[in-house]
Amino acid sequence: MLTNCANWQNGHESVNKARGAWQWGVLATVFIATLVISGLVRAETIEPELSTSAIFHSFNLRSIRSSLGPSLKVVCGDTFAAIETQGGFGPMNVTMTDKVLTVETPDWLYAIKIVSNKSPPIIHFSDGSKNSAYRTATVYSLSFDPASGKWNAVGEKGMFGFRLVDRAEWIQSDCAKGG
Repeated sequence: MLTNCANWQNGHESVNKARGAWQWGVLATVFIATLVISGLVRAETIEPELSTSAIFHSFNLRSIRSSLGPSLKVVCGDTFAAIETQGGFGPMNVTMTDKVLTVETPDWLYAIKIVSNKSPPIIHFSDGSKNSAYRTATVYSLSFDPASGKWNAVGEKGMFGFRLVDRAEWIQSDCAKGG
């Protein structure tokens, strides 16, 4: 009888060991599956690659400081494409290469060069008046906002490195108020 009890106890311990190994296997499988799924979810939220077409169609011009400021206060658009559709700057001559977008209006010349496509993407924005000596050039770091589908300036390079661009600095429009 004692031998049967010892055999039963040894058998019960090996069942417990097998059950414990099975539980750890299930736990490891669930953990790995969670990592894979979270990796797939994260892959969907990776910002799209910045291109000159993306700059023209989805770069939020209100997120930068430039000569565009006064015009952006009265037009409803916030991208070159939206402003072109509204005719906000008059006729626009748009030229795109792999790295440079040039937008020319009767009075202004804007050029945006993609300096780096690595995260965060960096652009060099320059604008100049055709009728005066006004010229500026600024380097901005960008971030893609999936909710709005827009690229926004989040950093501005100055003499002492990049500073964060505060949303409170963005140019607001009177278009909703004034019609």
